[in-house]
Amino acid sequence: VVEKLDIPSINTEKCCDQVIVFDGVSKEIARVRGEGKSLNVVSTGNIMTVMFVSDYSNVKTGFRATYLAESIPDLSVPELQSESGVITSSLNISQPSLCMSLIYSLPSSGSLNIYADQSTAGKIYFRQTHTNLINGWRISRYVSNSTLDIRDDSTKLSIHLEGRKSKIFSIAECSTDGDDVYVFPGRYWEGYLPKNLTSKTRLRVSGETVSNCNHGGAYDKIAKTCVCPTGFAGPTCTEACGPNHFGLNCSGTCSSFQDGCKNIIFCNITHNCSCAAGFTGNKCEKECEPGTYGANCQNLCGKCKEGSCNKYTGECDDLCEEGYYPPLCQHQYAFLSQAPSIKERSFNSVVISANFQNPKGMGIPHLYEVQFKKIGSSEWNKTSVQEINSRSVVLITVTDLNVGTKYLLRIVVICEDGNSYRGDSVPTLQFETDCQVPNSNIYEMESRNITQSSFIITWNYPVYSDKWCPVDSFQIILQDQWKTYSQELPIIVNYTAYSALLPSRQYIVRACAKTIHGYAPCSKPFGVTTEGKVPGKVRHLTVNSRNGRNIQISWKRPLFTGSIKGYRIQYQCVKRFICEESCGNSSGSLETKEHSANLYNLLPHVQYKIRVAAYSSSQGPFTSVFATTKTTSPDVSPIASNQPIVSKSNTTVIVQWLPPPCPGRNGQLTGYHFSLTSETEKGTTILQNGTTKDLQTSFTSLTPMTQYQVFVYAMTSHGWNTDFKLVIPFSSSATVPDTVQNLEVYKRGRRMIGIRWAKPKRVYGTLESFTVAHHQKGSEDTFSHTMSPNACSGWPHLYCYTINKYLQPDKQYIVSVTARNHEIDEDGMASEINAVTRENAPDAPASLTIRRSTSTSFEMEWELPNLFNGELRSFLVNIEHIDSFNETECCEYFPVQELPVREESPIYNLEVTGLNPASTYIVSVSAKTITMGPSINATYHTSPLAPTDLKSPEVIGMAEDGHSYVLKIKPIHMISSTNSTYLLLVLPPGELSPPVIWERELLGKLIQAVNASFYIVSEFTSVELVSAQETEIGTGRTVTNGTLGQLMDPKLTPGYYRVGLALVQRYGHAISVDLATSNRFEFRAVDLERVVS
Repeated sequence: VVEKLDIPSINTEKCCDQVIVFDGVSKEIARVRGEGKSLNVVSTGNIMTVMFVSDYSNVKTGFRATYLAESIPDLSVPELQSESGVITSSLNISQPSLCMSLIYSLPSSGSLNIYADQSTAGKIYFRQTHTNLINGWRISRYVSNSTLDIRDDSTKLSIHLEGRKSKIFSIAECSTDGDDVYVFPGRYWEGYLPKNLTSKTRLRVSGETVSNCNHGGAYDKIAKTCVCPTGFAGPTCTEACGPNHFGLNCSGTCSSFQDGCKNIIFCNITHNCSCAAGFTGNKCEKECEPGTYGANCQNLCGKCKEGSCNKYTGECDDLCEEGYYPPLCQHQYAFLSQAPSIKERSFNSVVISANFQNPKGMGIPHLYEVQFKKIGSSEWNKTSVQEINSRSVVLITVTDLNVGTKYLLRIVVICEDGNSYRGDSVPTLQFETDCQVPNSNIYEMESRNITQSSFIITWNYPVYSDKWCPVDSFQIILQDQWKTYSQELPIIVNYTAYSALLPSRQYIVRACAKTIHGYAPCSKPFGVTTEGKVPGKVRHLTVNSRNGRNIQISWKRPLFTGSIKGYRIQYQCVKRFICEESCGNSSGSLETKEHSANLYNLLPHVQYKIRVAAYSSSQGPFTSVFATTKTTSPDVSPIASNQPIVSKSNTTVIVQWLPPPCPGRNGQLTGYHFSLTSETEKGTTILQNGTTKDLQTSFTSLTPMTQYQVFVYAMTSHGWNTDFKLVIPFSSSATVPDTVQNLEVYKRGRRMIGIRWAKPKRVYGTLESFTVAHHQKGSEDTFSHTMSPNACSGWPHLYCYTINKYLQPDKQYIVSVTARNHEIDEDGMASEINAVTRENAPDAPASLTIRRSTSTSFEMEWELPNLFNGELRSFLVNIEHIDSFNETECCEYFPVQELPVREESPIYNLEVTGLNPASTYIVSVSAKTITMGPSINATYHTSPLAPTDLKSPEVIGMAEDGHSYVLKIKPIHMISSTNSTYLLLVLPPGELSPPVIWERELLGKLIQAVNASFYIVSEFTSVELVSAQETEIGTGRTVTNGTLGQLMDPKLTPGYYRVGLALVQRYGHAISVDLATSNRFEFRAVDLERVVS
């Protein structure tokens, strides 16, 4: 018994963790560490020790081990520890000669002796007949020197070894032809055979394979015979032993069971170890696959008709393929080893010599058949079958051959069983029969179909002798003055056509017959003249560019010596590529003198045939070309469905459509582009868009009760055409309004609550009513009132409601407001607010402004307070005079004015008069409920008074340069009370952009005062105008910056002008503008006269 240990995978730390295996308890036989390792060891006895050593530093997956205790035949001995040893075994002798096979190992100084000890014959020694040394192991055969007494039943076999560390691996009996037989299952030896001695290894000792040794047999030079593989016998290994026999003459029997030689390993010196015929595998447990046979299934079946053969013998189960010799079907039937040779030949026959000696293949030749065929033909012509006589070389005459013809010839050998091989290995003879080159120059040539640019030549070459070589082809030569053109035509063609010729030109044609032995005499020159001159075909007609609607072509002038007047172009749509719709009348023609043309307004994605011809006095032939227009965006829209709206709600919709007619007329339809749109003040707005390959789409997140339109466009690879769309209008369903906005309590009293709100952001229809409800906090009694959507009187953009029933002082109430539209008979969500019935002071009034002011009065306006916090009773207005430019006039007292509030209005106003010019006032307004609230204040400055002597400038006349005018400004009384500036203005003819003024307010007052186009020429101070001033306009001076704005004085242009003097005064934030302007005067560049109108 031995222990067999198997560790398929080891994963340990390479440096420090290892597995150590001992044979017994102390003899180490294996040590392994690291990753990806494996281990497979066997002990020599029934004890094996496995030790795992680790430093515990790293954790790996480790290993898993299995072991098996097995009993093996006692055919090996332990390694010798002494100098010698003897193995003795009793034998039952069944034949007088004994053969033994050993696998063993000896030191160089060791020796091995084998003998049989019989009581009758004594010691009979064995001699070594074969040996081989592989990786330290010797494979040897030993045969007894003398005849053994088979009657002696006390025969003992002794094997005597000398030398330390000698080992015997196996002892086996061998048959006289060299087979070593292990009669125990092969699985015991898996992993035990020495390296390179497995059954898959094919080794030979002084042997070689020769062609005479069949089925993989090897020729033994010493024995001078074939050493056959297991399962075959005979001098050349042709005898198959079958499923249960082996050895010399197949005398050995493998088993008494149906398994036969399965699971048995055979070994000999020449072939080493192998399975029996019909089996393979490490344990000889597998049968041969179809198509293989023999020992280890190493042989391939022959040309079996059914493809497979007997796995033991190699014989085909059925017939061979045609031409192969049974039963192995590995060789062809007999055929000549060399091709026949030519002895004589004539016009219609040939004499050949055939040698029937040493044929190739198998079988006994009996008959033969001569076969021949023309070169290029697939069918063989057969002669009568003849018997092979005793002569080795035979002369054979073959008749009925054609004159001057090339042939292939072969001889098929028919064996005694009537079968023959007719494949490609049969040697062939190529030859040619005799002939004479024709000597006639008569070709019977004719011409026909003569035009200005072409003609056709025909010919017929009569045969006047049966010995003439057949004509293979005709060479036709066209001569055009000093140029010649030649073409070779097959014999089956008796005409040729010439085109692209010049008009009114003579051409010479000759024909020459060609045979295998050369040319016959050529024909006499044959003349042909083309018809009158017309232009030839245009050359190089080319499509240069194309798109979906246009094609651009060009060409070259024909080879024509005359003048060409122009070119005619014709084009016609041939077919559409996708839809079955016809091209319609998409065709046309045009003429041009150029060498190119553009064809416009074509159909997209279709094929056109385009023809171009040159013309002079008459038109030449057309040159044609085909061209296709490219894909375009569709010029058709999808078709509306009978039910375009599949379904809809207040926020979603599904729409559908039908494909456009002839969907592929502009190119392959790739899908549809769609857009969801709505109309706004700015026009059509796209809300959602996308593409689809379906015939419907859906939209979500719609606004209820809203008009929409869906645009649908057909798409190709070039996109979609916005001019061709299907419009699907729809309106989303209605829903209740949103909650009201900005709900607040703007007034309250002991038994009153006033609320204010803005309409819902989205009403989803027409606003019908509001419902106002209230209840005291903690109470379940709710009181409601429905009101029409009428705006507040004080805030026209809001809605108000005053609750004055079912309220108690100093209580907290919850007030809610809901909206309802005409489309849905249901209120929307409620907005709520808390309110306490207690009156407080109001907020300050809003937006206090001063309007329509003069130097002594103004009108003031203000708006309601945002929150009354009670019942609004009145406004208190206070005006305080706090400063004047003239200190002697300050400061006047104004009493407080109380203005009662009878109704809530958006605007309240009060006119204040009796004010002092150039003075400062503080204005304040407060609202009053149960008490007065905070005020809103404003500071206001009255404007200064204008001087009484402000006059317009006087136009004196034209300056000496003839392009400008001289103006005179009269003296003005100096104003010392305010900050003042005088501006000289020119009011030209026509429209001008407003001048550049630094302050916007001043620009507005100037535009209001002038009320016409103007520009500023000069600025003056009050001091400068105390005395009269003269100045010019129209000088062309460049633009400069003044204190109030840009100053400019461009040259005058013909037309009517006015001039003006503006006084700008400032007091505080108040600005006043006073203006004096002249009458119109006309400027004429050629006339120095001033015309005053």
